Amino acid sequence: MVVRLMAVICLAAAIVKLSTARLQGVRIPLALLALLAIWMVLQLVPLPPSIWTTLPGRERLASAANTVGMPQPWMAISIVPMRTLNSLLALLIPAAALVMTAWLPKETWMTQIRIIVAVGVVSAVLALVQISGSPDSSWYLYNVRQKGGAVGLFANRNHQAVLLATMFPMLAVLGVGAARVRGRGLAVALSCMAIAIFLLPLIFITGSRGGLVVAAVSLIATMALVWPFMRKLQLSRKWLAVGGGLVAIVALGLVATLLSDRSLAMKRLTETDVGEEQRVLVVEPIVRLIRENLPIGTGFGTFDPAFRAIEPYSQLFRTYLNHAHSDPLEFVSDGGVPAACILLAFVFWWLKTTFTIWARPRVGDTARMATIVTALLMISSLVDYPLRTPLAAMIFALLIGWMSRAVANHDAADIDVIDRKDHPTSVRRDREYRVPG
Repeated sequence: MVVRLMAVICLAAAIVKLSTARLQGVRIPLALLALLAIWMVLQLVPLPPSIWTTLPGRERLASAANTVGMPQPWMAISIVPMRTLNSLLALLIPAAALVMTAWLPKETWMTQIRIIVAVGVVSAVLALVQISGSPDSSWYLYNVRQKGGAVGLFANRNHQAVLLATMFPMLAVLGVGAARVRGRGLAVALSCMAIAIFLLPLIFITGSRGGLVVAAVSLIATMALVWPFMRKLQLSRKWLAVGGGLVAIVALGLVATLLSDRSLAMKRLTETDVGEEQRVLVVEPIVRLIRENLPIGTGFGTFDPAFRAIEPYSQLFRTYLNHAHSDPLEFVSDGGVPAACILLAFVFWWLKTTFTIWARPRVGDTARMATIVTALLMISSLVDYPLRTPLAAMIFALLIGWMSRAVANHDAADIDVIDRKDHPTSVRRDREYRVPG
């Protein structure tokens, strides 16, 4: 509630000061988000019994009233409107992040990256404190959580692992940017490398297999991001020795983690039968749920009650599925064909924008980093739901805004009077290094 209230305040402040021209830089992702919000609102509109009882998948609801002998009430498309309303309010956070991206100048991007990395480090340190104490310790922020796990600021180890994995490209951008500055720049770059070394073993400790895969992809993509800079860099023997020492430390740390009892990710990867995993077994029932409720879906946020109604008896466990553990499947299950169209439109835009960013030589490392981190979050969303957490949703929307601005023709030209007054030097630099449209 506090986070959403802050999002409302940020939205209000940006809307008051922001010109329509500045919004051109994020117009496509903002339009897609608006379409999603409109569909959620339509799912909340009450319908007369003559309409909603004919909708696909509503037979069970209609039979309930007939069974107790009461007249059919008016109902919305959403089978649980309060959950859909909650999903609608959750869009305030990415909406605020997108609008703030259009408002703040590019010169603030590095500062924003530092803040995100600082949050990641705080979550990592908190995770260390959590596993050092009792599973019922007050250091855990949520009552419903994976007890005894290194979850940090989250309730789920997978979300913690994915957050830590996204730190590597951000640290690379900070390190490369610092290394280009004379003086202490190289020392700052090595400090970023040291932070990455600190974070890497913690991904193993979380016990997240998905996080382990995402971390591997993140490290490979990070190397591709910094390789052009490293190839031109000429280091003295002193710095080569320091860098080699840091690499040796991370190698020893990984070996020690793998050999210890804390490497839950490797244990779960080698000892668990993936074919017997609950999230694998439920794919077929989820697909059936989608088919039964096409083309309108069950309503955003309603996966839990909708799935319980069709869950096979053979797949009943002591635990229950609060989400589908595959955001594309749950997104289509909740929103039907309109949601699928919005999702496909976003993926098409993301692929086109990513190709443009990597094809343009004058686009900076920050925009390329944004493509990597958003890709990592989307890959993780195939088997989990990290973007349903406020922190990941905010980071994702922020970076999507950076990607959009990096290729927008109006980005540097449309600077309103407020920005000229508040950031006189940034306007000059923004125009000087404008990405050609």
